[in-house]
Amino acid sequence: MGLLVVIAGIVTPRLAGFFKGRKLEDEAYRVIALTQHAQNRAIGEGLPMSLWIDTENQLYGLREADGYAMNQDTGRIYRVNAALRFEYEKTESLIQDKPQIYFLPDGAIGEGSLTNLWIERPNDERLWIGLTTNRLSFEITRREHLK
Repeated sequence: MGLLVVIAGIVTPRLAGFFKGRKLEDEAYRVIALTQHAQNRAIGEGLPMSLWIDTENQLYGLREADGYAMNQDTGRIYRVNAALRFEYEKTESLIQDKPQIYFLPDGAIGEGSLTNLWIERPNDERLWIGLTTNRLSFEITRREHLK
């Protein structure tokens, strides 16, 4: 019995760290999957799609771009895990000063779209989501621990 207590004492902190890291990765993979879905819908429906991000309320989702159809949310609205937060590179070229990734009907990423997005666990770890080198899709990069 004593041996089990010692093993549990060693394993438990490591498992806690593992599961904490999974939340960050899971959120990043969900965003990447949503970018791919948005790109496919833009091509399939022939309509520009917008993956919008509300950093104030830590929400994001997918909808037809402003000015098309009824501009309704076309799927679930996702809430970022409470232990995490979104940040993005603020530039003057954002569409209507809204953080979003805009996909054209041919699947290309439109001008004024976000190109860099961070999901971070404050004071700990961050994952960067950015355009691939060919600028056709997005990828995840792990960054060093924040200082």
